[in-house]
Amino acid sequence: NTKILVPMVDINQISACCSLLEALITPDKYEVLEYWFIFCFTSACGFCLTEVDGVDYRKSFSDWWKGEMKTIKYPSKGTIFDYFVKDSKFEEWASAVDEIEYSSETPMGEVTVPTSETAAMTYIKKSLIRKNHSIMLIGLAGCGKTQSCLGLLRS
Repeated sequence: NTKILVPMVDINQISACCSLLEALITPDKYEVLEYWFIFCFTSACGFCLTEVDGVDYRKSFSDWWKGEMKTIKYPSKGTIFDYFVKDSKFEEWASAVDEIEYSSETPMGEVTVPTSETAAMTYIKKSLIRKNHSIMLIGLAGCGKTQSCLGLLRS
């Protein structure tokens, strides 16, 4: 039982999952296809979830997934959204965070500070963009939607 800020039809989640699979699956990844499918499916279904009325629906979905799906197990630490597939296992997004190259002469409005969240969102957005899949970012004013897009365009 989850709440989504902007209603999304089921076929849109399936379409996002298929676009991610198409963007990310290459022949060398066929041996660990289940990991990639789980990653793409949970990303497509879960990245649209948020916190509403003090309930973190992304965490709720993660807890449900970890409790129900036993074939491919996510690590117990954190949520399923803290991980991506690397080689043949799940790796924390924190390990994919780039170091920031910052000059004090650069205005802060032009700097995207890399975090595990920005690494995950950039990876997902780039993958969907490669397949011409539409993306809609939602969130409260000042949460970083515009900065996230500008950072992606600069990279």
